[in-house]
Amino acid sequence: MTPPAPLSYFYGDDAYGVEEEASRAFAAFAASAPGLERWRVSGDATTIARIAERVGTASMFGGGTFVVVVDPAPLARTKDDRDALISLLANVAPGNAIAFLETTDGSRRPAALDAVAKAVAVLGGAARERKAPKQGELASWIERQATERGVTLGAGAAGEIARRVGGFVREGDVDRRRQGQLAVGELDKLALYRPAAVVSVDDVRALVPEVVPGSTWAFLDAVAGRRVGLALELLERLFDTTPDLVVM
Repeated sequence: MTPPAPLSYFYGDDAYGVEEEASRAFAAFAASAPGLERWRVSGDATTIARIAERVGTASMFGGGTFVVVVDPAPLARTKDDRDALISLLANVAPGNAIAFLETTDGSRRPAALDAVAKAVAVLGGAARERKAPKQGELASWIERQATERGVTLGAGAAGEIARRVGGFVREGDVDRRRQGQLAVGELDKLALYRPAAVVSVDDVRALVPEVVPGSTWAFLDAVAGRRVGLALELLERLFDTTPDLVVM
């Protein structure tokens, strides 16, 4: 059986999905590396040299290190930094591994990080994007998560959860990074509320708060269309989610 590649790069606006990919990568690598240690660190709290110390020496009797680098952008600020990071990838000693996790807000990614992700792929690693599911797709995703957790959702319950965490907001400027995490958290809460019972739409409405994200685009469209009531509602959401932007 071929051992899993020691390199992986997961990115996208689905923070839950990105973390899920990292957990799977660790489990797959740990299956062939007894005593594997996981070292999780943010890109702004470490250096390329420190990572090299962790993965540069082969583990003789197990006990290697699986390094999880969250938000690697600070490690690739300059061209020299990027080249050094890419060079490190080719020198990961047997028994060790590196996984990069990059969550985005849907905007254009830095070219340096794209270069690192491509280098991971060239070296045989996994480089995948995870996009946050929207609208009906999010409702179906919630249904699958509920099934995995043994939670039975009644008709319309998954759609109501999706709506309450902002899945049906269509504007492209909405930050969807935490929607999956929010939805799973609400499923866990509903499972405690209705153990071994069907979760209804009324249950969702009673327990799940509305955390619909604000959209600047939707607010401006409402103002332009002179829809005062909608504009005020959207402005209130913007104050809750992006107050600095509103003040500016």
